[in-house]
Amino acid sequence: MNISSKSLPKLTNNTFRILSVGLLIFYVINNLKNNIYEVLFIDERLLIDDIYNIWLIEDVYNRFSNISNQSLKNILIIFIEFAYGGDLRYGRLWSNFFTIIAGPAIFISDTVVIILSRIINSLLFFFGAYFLSRNLVDKKYLWIGVFTIYSFSQVEILHRVPKPEPMVILFLAIGLKYLLSEKYYLSIFFMGIASFLKINAIVIFFFIWIFIFFHSNINKLRLIVNSIFITIGSLLIVNPILIIPPLEIGSINIPNFYKIYFNWLTTQGSNADQIIFNISYASRWIESFSNFYQFPNNYIFLFTITIIFGFAVNKIVKSPDTLSKYLLIIFCFYVLFYFFFLERVWTRYLHLPLALLLIAYLRSLSSKNKNYIPVTIIFLFALVGNISNMDRYLNDTTFFMNERLDYVDVVTQKDAENLVNEVVNEIKLIYEKNDHLNKNLVYWHPDLITPRNKVTYDEEFYVREYWGNKDNVSFAIEDGDIFVTYTNYTIPDNVVKSQIKNFYIYYLNKTN
Repeated sequence: MNISSKSLPKLTNNTFRILSVGLLIFYVINNLKNNIYEVLFIDERLLIDDIYNIWLIEDVYNRFSNISNQSLKNILIIFIEFAYGGDLRYGRLWSNFFTIIAGPAIFISDTVVIILSRIINSLLFFFGAYFLSRNLVDKKYLWIGVFTIYSFSQVEILHRVPKPEPMVILFLAIGLKYLLSEKYYLSIFFMGIASFLKINAIVIFFFIWIFIFFHSNINKLRLIVNSIFITIGSLLIVNPILIIPPLEIGSINIPNFYKIYFNWLTTQGSNADQIIFNISYASRWIESFSNFYQFPNNYIFLFTITIIFGFAVNKIVKSPDTLSKYLLIIFCFYVLFYFFFLERVWTRYLHLPLALLLIAYLRSLSSKNKNYIPVTIIFLFALVGNISNMDRYLNDTTFFMNERLDYVDVVTQKDAENLVNEVVNEIKLIYEKNDHLNKNLVYWHPDLITPRNKVTYDEEFYVREYWGNKDNVSFAIEDGDIFVTYTNYTIPDNVVKSQIKNFYIYYLNKTN
């Protein structure tokens, strides 16, 4: 049976639709593994803890320990967790979204909470990719756009661990849709939300605002003034606690949330790495991408990608579509910054810039031409990329921290659960035998597989992640009763040390 030239694009689009939905199903199914609290990677535990803090109504940071009225205390806990939480880097909009939808599952089990959160994350990614492609490119390229957005390096991490990036893509897609419909203030609003969900998206916000400034008929002064207020509104939607200024009202001292927020942006944005120009960083990024796309060596990859990029740039520059040129500029800005200033090679940082470059190129393709060759090249790279992502996802059968900490006899999820329970039982015995330990606070190294009270165990003592000074053990046990870590410290005479496999447990003895 012959396929007409008119039906071929439809057939191709349907094929990519099936492949894209298949990828969604693949990641959703694989969300089912390693699904108990104890084995969560620290980044995923950040979100799950936000959910539990609200639904368990737990004053994790002891902010309201001096309030005796339990009802008032509970109200204040819920309010502050929704508005602030204690971690402002991604804002509260992202975590609150998961809290509202996945939170009720705590009445079933921690496993259901975790799985549901991962599924929500995978759905956010799918719809973000779908609407970004649907809103910006010709319908015959819609599903190859989605399929390709799935294929970029480290997408599998964005599905394994809930991150704000999928929600960022979704809000950017909405913002760009309003941009094209010339609803500029709505565009600024949604682009602002995306930027404050993940601050590195502020670059996109900046260039899109420049686009609006030069290509809209809005009065320039009015645009500037309105943009400021709209952007502040976006910020408050993402981080509502910033509406409260630092105040002292009687005995109540409201902290400076602006300073806290700025500190999060400056310290966490660089991931503790120096941001400094270094030409050698580029080779590491190229090597990482070369390995991902399974090229025999870096030079062949660099040569190939340079030619492809050159053709893409030529096509975009010659296109009458102005927005595509801005998207190209955005991509180039990110690449130059990451390749030459960022020490840590996390290729997922370039996922969104690559998606925008793809969108820019697809927008430059004429809807009247068949464009078989460029679509075929995109498909081949997308196919290899998706295979690499799926392979890495399926082969990651060990826990994230296994390679770093070399857990003893921890092979399966059940092994991890049993090990943590063994440590918790040991801590319970320590409390029973040492009545001088009365703070009911156990500090736990954040990199370790971790328990949580009312979730994995039910005792009077609480486990809290310890982010303080770890040069020696005394810093942790000054504020808490017990410190659990993987470091074998040399201890003073007033400190007791016990060991369970890779876990070291420290506490002050009775004579202190």
